[in-house]
Formats: sequence, structure tokens, C-alpha cells
Amino acid sequence: MSTSHLPSLHAASTGTLISLSKVEDALFSYRVLGDGYCILAKESQVVAPCDGTITMTFPTKHCFALQTKEQETIWITLGIDTIQLEGKPFISHVHVGQTVKTGDLLCEMNLSLLDEYHLAPYVIVTVPDCMQLPFSIAEQEVQQSQPLT
Repeated sequence: MSTSHLPSLHAASTGTLISLSKVEDALFSYRVLGDGYCILAKESQVVAPCDGTITMTFPTKHCFALQTKEQETIWITLGIDTIQLEGKPFISHVHVGQTVKTGDLLCEMNLSLLDEYHLAPYVIVTVPDCMQLPFSIAEQEVQQSQPLT
């Protein structure tokens, strides 16, 4: 994929923006699932990082995919090893086929429950067909919907 087709990406949550290389899972840290960014969430809301249509939601509510008008797929993954919690920490607000705009609420995370299970409240946004984003990720505090590109 050419990065010229990549949509403008925004922060999917409020918290600390970190590089994927700092995520404690090799699939993300080695960019096996494409490049992107991670936010260590400080608030429960997870919002759409760009405009698109929801094409997939996991039954465990820990992962969503959306397709942009540029036909790029964007994955939003909540936490590492959260699948084992069978959706308990997440409340989904979207369904397959739904059109979303940047900043629309996708889901809410129960941060206390994640902490109780010693799971980091990661909000990971990846672009599977992109091995390097056209912008760099500097660790910083971000607000949900803040432009990153």
C-alpha cells in the first residue's frame, strides 16, 4: 500500500501515545500486523481513528475493523490477552455495516476490570497493508480524536 492512500489518523482514546515497539506482544511490536500506534488509555471511551465502515467486530468485543473510503483496512485492538475475558471489560457501540466518522464512539472499556486482571489498557490502531506510517510516533499525552498526522 502506498502511504498516499492512508487516511488521516486520529487518537482513538485519551492517554499516552506510544510506539508499537513498546507494546508487550511481538505481533504488534514487530509490526507483523502492520504499522500503527498504541495509546495507554486513561479514559474508558474508544473512538473511531478515521472515517469508515465497520467491517468486523469480534464476539469478545476486543477488536474492530473498519474500511476507509480509500479501501484501507484499519484494526482497533483493545489490550493484550483480553480475549480471555470474553468481552466482560468492553461495551460495544457499533455493528458491522455501520458508517462511522472520526471521533464516533466505538466502545467503552472498564479500566478497573482490566487493572484487576493486570492487563494494560492498550488501544492499538494498526494498518495491515502499511509497514511504516508516514509520520513518527513520539511518546506524548493525547486527547481522543486529536489528529496524529
